[in-house]
Amino acid sequence: MGNAGACPFVPTRRDAEPQPAEGGAAAAKYIRKDAPVQGNIILAQSAPAGSGTMQSILMIALLVIVFWLLIIRPQQRRRKQHMEMQSGLRPGQEVLTQAGFYGTIVEVRDNEVELEISPGSRIRILKAGIAEVVPEPGAGDDTPVEDRPDFPGSDSDSDSDGSGDKK
Repeated sequence: MGNAGACPFVPTRRDAEPQPAEGGAAAAKYIRKDAPVQGNIILAQSAPAGSGTMQSILMIALLVIVFWLLIIRPQQRRRKQHMEMQSGLRPGQEVLTQAGFYGTIVEVRDNEVELEISPGSRIRILKAGIAEVVPEPGAGDDTPVEDRPDFPGSDSDSDSDGSGDKK
């Protein structure tokens, strides 16, 4: 081939004319005459004006909506429930603090409560430090203890002789 010094990565043909190299780049020496113009110019010309911008705006709006639905809205609900729980505190309730202490409310003030964490030991804590109100045992559950799934001896799969064979 007569093209000595041509870049091995640029396809050349016999009818290619040498072009002046810009900035000394060896890859730009030879340009094919019969090859169509490719690259960013064609892509930019084929796209309708403004469609990329509108698509970007719609994608950002969609992300904001999903973010709001999955993160912000549930967090607002939890905060509202926590505020309702704090405003409904009354003496005699058993609570769990954010520090992990269980205690019984003795006195409720404006923004703090007095807890009895053991007989004769009382502490003052902010209402914001109450994590949850511990439900009273048996409240809302009318199932007898024997019928609960965690009751020992409630294995209905094994038969009475203890062999483990199912009939």
